Amino acid sequence: MIRLFTLIIYLVTSITATYAADEVDLELVIAVDNSFSVNRNEQGIQRRGYANAFSNPALIDRIESGLYGKISVTYMEWGGPKDQVQVIPWMIIDGAESAATFAQRLRSIPVRRSNETSLANALLFADNLFPANPYTGSRKVVDISGDGPNNSGQRVAVVRDLLVSNGIVINGLPIVIEGKVEEDELDLTSYFADCVTGGQNAFTLPVRAWNGFETALLRKLTLEISGLPPVGRDVMKVGLVHRASFEASSDCLVGEKRELEDYYKLLDGITGGKHKRWRVPEEIWPTPK
Repeated sequence: MIRLFTLIIYLVTSITATYAADEVDLELVIAVDNSFSVNRNEQGIQRRGYANAFSNPALIDRIESGLYGKISVTYMEWGGPKDQVQVIPWMIIDGAESAATFAQRLRSIPVRRSNETSLANALLFADNLFPANPYTGSRKVVDISGDGPNNSGQRVAVVRDLLVSNGIVINGLPIVIEGKVEEDELDLTSYFADCVTGGQNAFTLPVRAWNGFETALLRKLTLEISGLPPVGRDVMKVGLVHRASFEASSDCLVGEKRELEDYYKLLDGITGGKHKRWRVPEEIWPTPK
């Protein structure tokens, strides 16, 4: 009887230990824009920014202070509708050694580039990465950066809603640096907040200067790892964090409409405006207003 009881205790302890070994505080997909609008120097700044952030002792302390003391992270880059690459597969970060491994791998892999900007398809790709993660987190987050609106592929607001319904939080890191703003002065921060981010405690944190990228990124990752709501007098004072809104003030199709307008201009220039049969049917795509 004693042996049976001991065996039961052993089995329960083993199962519990195995289950806990597969548990993490956070499953994090880092999705970085590598379209041609982000030049090689700027892409390098992004790569170094993430590598340096995960080398920061404060961020490592934040990871270790979680319930399980570890998170699962994967790093992907994206561009057009069919151009997404998982640069670093899922790996555990549970302290300085694993964080250094992640940072070193990030620094050593060549930067790639691609055409177009499909935030929507990048989110879909990120969504499909979670089932392949061998670790289970109490929270799932996609950290997505970008320097322009969705202009190809699926509709970003529709995809955002799909991920949120799957229990995934999407946080945005729009790059709103001078010289990258479109002619009509698109408020990219509001666009991200209205059309891209979503989920419990979702937020948008803009990068306003490349020399401030690492500071903004470290703040963003700290918020995501802690799981705390991005609120507080200090946050509002510096004006960095904007909560996602369910009442969009932005046109979530602004990028697609721009692409359509550019197509029409090119078509009219070639045909003198005479060949209307090549225009996109109204029922497929409404005329930009």
